[in-house]
Amino acid sequence: MHLNNTVCGRTQQYTIDTNSKRPNSIDRTASILVHQHIGHCSPRLHSPLLIPIHLSIIMAIKKDYDYLFKLVLIGDSGVGKSCLLLRFADDNFTDSYISTIGVDFRFRTITIDKKTVKLQIWDTAGQERFRTITSAYYRGADGIIMVYDVTSSESFEHVEEWLSEVDRYANENTAKLLVGNKADLVDLKQVHEEVAQRFAEKLGISFLETSAKTATNVDAAFLTMSKELIAAREKASAGSAANGGAKGRSNVQLKPNKPKDTKCCN
Repeated sequence: MHLNNTVCGRTQQYTIDTNSKRPNSIDRTASILVHQHIGHCSPRLHSPLLIPIHLSIIMAIKKDYDYLFKLVLIGDSGVGKSCLLLRFADDNFTDSYISTIGVDFRFRTITIDKKTVKLQIWDTAGQERFRTITSAYYRGADGIIMVYDVTSSESFEHVEEWLSEVDRYANENTAKLLVGNKADLVDLKQVHEEVAQRFAEKLGISFLETSAKTATNVDAAFLTMSKELIAAREKASAGSAANGGAKGRSNVQLKPNKPKDTKCCN
């Protein structure tokens, strides 16, 4: 497949092999195109006004999935959102990851119950000055993953603030997942698992402790979210089908005739 991409007035052509057997080859190429365009043309990296335009590049690639879900990672700066995304998307980890400016995103395609699920995962900046940018990405999100650092009680306390942001901007039926990252730092732990579990139960959402460094529960977190979204999507589809069937049936009810009251003359 050939794609023309205009960068600062100059048109560049790229070839994407949609029949490639390499995992994520389409996803990686599309991601590179978007980041390259933003990096060349805008001093405001990852502007929410630019990204939706260049997502059309990705949409031009043939549909090769059963479900497509948009997930958004939120939480304080430094809790390890980018490291979680890097571990899940590339199975890689680095201690020297720089703070995200605005937003970043990756794709990964997974298989659940013989269904192909494509995840579009947005990594948002945790700094206060980027809140107006990152809040724009809550809209249209299928799932929100709220991340805190188990070695920082402050980051856990701020989850409620992030949750209020989600409630303000995201759709009412957006799925949510609470994740406590850096679980490998046992000696530095400030937020006990039982406390976070009770908090998640009060919210009615799932909870997992993860470690991007050791890869503990990283895949499980995204799989948990994906399974919940698939179940919700199938339930909604079943409900729509049932309602459609009901609409197709006639609401006219036939009542049996009452016997006539006949009187005889004596």
